[in-house]
Amino acid sequence: PLLDGGAALVEFVNATLRGDGVRAARDAVVAALGESAAVDAAAVIGNFEMMNRIADGVGMPVGKGTRQRMADVIQQLGLDRCPHA
Repeated sequence: PLLDGGAALVEFVNATLRGDGVRAARDAVVAALGESAAVDAAAVIGNFEMMNRIADGVGMPVGKGTRQRMADVIQQLGLDRCPHA
């Protein structure tokens, strides 16, 4: 990796988004980079999630790639009727 502890950070992000293995991933970040870095990483993950929820809540347009990947969910939920979907 290009960044010390980079692999641990990537796994922490992935585990957080999956909702599985978060404790082990966090512990790996602490072991690789220290407690302060783990707190910073958790704050960055939380901020990105918050910003995504705000963007969704105000109806920001969804990118073409996201629409393609999520086409089945968009259709199932009837979100294709929304102008921003």
